[in-house]
Amino acid sequence: MKKRAEKEAKAAAKLAKKGGKSKGSAQFGSGNTKYVSLFTSLLPGDTISNSPSLSASCLDLMDKVLSGGVRRKPKIAKGTRDYMPSQMAIRDQAFQAIRRVFNRHGAVEIDTPVFELKETLTGKYGEDSKLIYDLADQGGEILALRYDLTVPFARFLALNSVGNIKRFHIGKVYRRDNPAMAKGRYR
Repeated sequence: MKKRAEKEAKAAAKLAKKGGKSKGSAQFGSGNTKYVSLFTSLLPGDTISNSPSLSASCLDLMDKVLSGGVRRKPKIAKGTRDYMPSQMAIRDQAFQAIRRVFNRHGAVEIDTPVFELKETLTGKYGEDSKLIYDLADQGGEILALRYDLTVPFARFLALNSVGNIKRFHIGKVYRRDNPAMAKGRYR
């Protein structure tokens, strides 16, 4: 907080030299010390949302102070997309139709984790596979996101001693490649 206050004070001084007026200068810089002490003095069991001594403007200021005062427009990662509720309704109907057909023919649905041990995935794709997203587990295991549903299904069969199964599997897969979004191929 101290470094942030120093940075904002420098920016305000620079702006004052130019003759401009700093917007929000009363809220940031040296003026936030009393608010920070107020917020840190709250009892551990007390929450800011139910504290009657804090007004709405104080809550807004606290939000700005705690978030660093920086407002940026969020972006979505290249090769990904959000599905709107109307799109999800259509998607859900399609998946339900697919499930009904498979169930009608005696298939069962399975699901596997979205990540596997990296050694399991690289056993299929090779050590130099550039299309696998690697993950580092806090427990020390080296994991990776599944590239397709084949390897997780093979692992599922090996671990569960399944002899004969008629199954279907609907799940997301993750490929670290250059997405061709114009052709409908995402990451």
